[in-house]
Amino acid sequence: MEKILILGVNVGKGQVEMEQEKIKAVKEWNTPTKVKNVESFLEFANFYRKFIQNFSHIAKPLNELKGKRNGYGMKITRKPLTNSRTR
Repeated sequence: MEKILILGVNVGKGQVEMEQEKIKAVKEWNTPTKVKNVESFLEFANFYRKFIQNFSHIAKPLNELKGKRNGYGMKITRKPLTNSRTR
């Protein structure tokens, strides 16, 4: 059986995997600047959660950004990841 594409998922040959174009879309997604942008990204990514190991752990900080305690409509800025420990 050849692979067939169903809803952005390649199925066939005993395997189920994400379509390469969808992987590329996630990698190239613009940095969200508003809560609505974070929600849109999470909605898209949630469809593929079964393909992403530890998805809930990875998505937790993004889900916290959209929580009421952080305020809706807040401006989100990209900060470089740094190690907070000093030696």
